[in-house]
Amino acid sequence: MRGYFAIGIDQASKAGNVGNLIRTAHAFGASFVFAVNPKVVAHTGELVTKDFTDTSKSHQQIPFFNYASAADV
Repeated sequence: MRGYFAIGIDQASKAGNVGNLIRTAHAFGASFVFAVNPKVVAHTGELVTKDFTDTSKSHQQIPFFNYASAADV
């Protein structure tokens, strides 16, 4: 049985960093991406500036979750 993994970021303040995280997660087959207390992520889970940072449209192909704290993850 194959497991799963996720990639996350804590207190992201730059959309480019979150976009890179999503692209990396997608490229390596992560099951989902998460952010803890992000500063640049909308309530819908999509990047505010996704069109500029995620040119491969990975945000449409991998789930993205926001958490208020590390304990919530």
